[in-house]
Amino acid sequence: MIIDSHQHVLVNHDYQLQYNKQCGIEKVILFPTVVHPEKASDKKSFLHEMDRLQKILNGEINPYEARITAIKELVVAIALAPDFYIGFAPCPSSMDYKATEDWIENYIVKNNLRGIGELTFGNGNVPYIENIFRCIHDHNYDLPLWIHTFDPLSLSDIREITDLAHKYPSTKVIMGHGGGRYWMETIDLVKKQKNIYIDMSASYTVFSLKFIAQELPEKGIFSSDFPYGDPFHDIFRIEHLIKDRSIRENILGTNVRQLLKL
Repeated sequence: MIIDSHQHVLVNHDYQLQYNKQCGIEKVILFPTVVHPEKASDKKSFLHEMDRLQKILNGEINPYEARITAIKELVVAIALAPDFYIGFAPCPSSMDYKATEDWIENYIVKNNLRGIGELTFGNGNVPYIENIFRCIHDHNYDLPLWIHTFDPLSLSDIREITDLAHKYPSTKVIMGHGGGRYWMETIDLVKKQKNIYIDMSASYTVFSLKFIAQELPEKGIFSSDFPYGDPFHDIFRIEHLIKDRSIRENILGTNVRQLLKL
C-alpha cells in the first residue's frame, strides 16, 4: 500500500483525488492550507499567495481565523472521500495551556482528525510548542505531531524538538521535510529517540532519501507535500533509489500505517 503522508488540500478536490489514484496512491494524510499556491498561473500570482502566507505568519492577517477556515476546508475535503483521506490539522504554538487544550479538543478531536500539524514557527521559538506536547501527554492523545523542520529552523531548533520528544516520550513526533539542510544531523538525532519519525518530502538531495532508508528503515515516511511536490515524481524517486523491496515498502506505506494504527 502506498500512503502519501503529507499533502495539502487543493481547491480542485476532484483533481486531487483522481491524480492521487492515477499515481497508485491508496491513502493520503491530508493537511489544511491557508493559501493555495496551485491557483497561481505565473510567478506574480504565486508571489501574491506567498505574500499572503507571510502576512498570516507575521500576524498581519488573523492567524487563528485563517487556520480555522483552513481546518473547515479540510473537513469538507475529507468528507468527500472519507475512506481515502486521513486528516491532520495545526494548533497555534503561542497559546497558553488552557487555550491549547481547548483548541485540540474543538478543532482536532471533535473533527476526528488523526494528528496535529503542520506546526510552523520561527527560529528560536521551539519552547512555544511545549504546551502542545504537554496536552498530548496529559490527555493520553494518540495524535502524532508533524513539525516543519525546514528553513527557517536551525540545527539548534531541531535539537530542542528532540529534547521535547525525550521529555514527553508518549508523544510521537514526525520531523517534517527531514531536517532540511540539516538532514544528516537529523538522521542521527532521530536514531536516538524511539518516538521520532522522519518525513522525506522536500529533500535537499537524493542522498538524504538513500541514507534515511539505510539508517532509519522503520522510521522513514514517504510524502510529496503536494502541491509543493508532485506525488508521481516523488514515488518514482523512492522506487528508483531504494532497491531493497522490504525497506521500500516500509517507506512508502508500512511505517506510517503502523504509526497511525491503520
